[in-house]
Amino acid sequence: MIRMIRTSLTNDARETIADVLGVCAVTAMIGLALMAPGLM
Repeated sequence: MIRMIRTSLTNDARETIADVLGVCAVTAMIGLALMAPGLM
């Protein structure tokens, strides 16, 4: 039981981290796309 809970927690944490990284990557891309014309 405890093992199952631990594995599910680690899986959720991995998924959450992946989601956060994905959102950060998309935000960074959009930010660069918006800032590039201003910088140039």
